[in-house]
Amino acid sequence: PMGPDGAEDAATFLNAATGTKGELPFVITSISRATGVSERELQAQQDLLRLQFGQLCAINAIARGDSNKVGQIASLKSKGKAWAFIRQ
Repeated sequence: PMGPDGAEDAATFLNAATGTKGELPFVITSISRATGVSERELQAQQDLLRLQFGQLCAINAIARGDSNKVGQIASLKSKGKAWAFIRQ
């Protein structure tokens, strides 16, 4: 299990990995496999929410496939809530 800062660390790592356009497809594929969310849906979420992919990975992992929760979780994060708080 992730420690209190695990989600933040993972999000930071994934955000850094999307540094070039050549790396982006690999990051999207990895997030899709890890969360079960399609690559198309992840790209649509990124376009709509304007979040980095590391944040989308954490949000979708917490939402566990519930697309209705994605917006709610993104809203909580944008209000400064910590991942540990959001996971509860």
